Amino acid sequence: MLLILAPPTGASLSLFALLFGVANGVSTILRSVAPSAWLGHEHSGRTMGALGSTHAGGERAGAAGDGRHRVGDGRPARALQWLVLAVGLSGVAGFWFAVLRRRRRDHSQP
Repeated sequence: MLLILAPPTGASLSLFALLFGVANGVSTILRSVAPSAWLGHEHSGRTMGALGSTHAGGERAGAAGDGRHRVGDGRPARALQWLVLAVGLSGVAGFWFAVLRRRRRDHSQP
């Protein structure tokens, strides 16, 4: 959201790069540890593979759409950036929905 709302100055781009690096490092660690703890060890590999493949497809589609738009007039595509943010947040919501559903199912079993 920083890239969407902040002016394109050196300070805001540096802040974005710093935050992106921290988030990437934390998510790399969490991707290897958290899913098996949250979803259970039995099928965590298959579940994370399915989530990873959809994530990779979304990344490529967003980059291709942004590149296609920039060819036209060279300006950032604000609408596309908001769309990518919304899709990312829907992925987070879907993941948490799956985690909560799994927890409910595990607690309801005798």
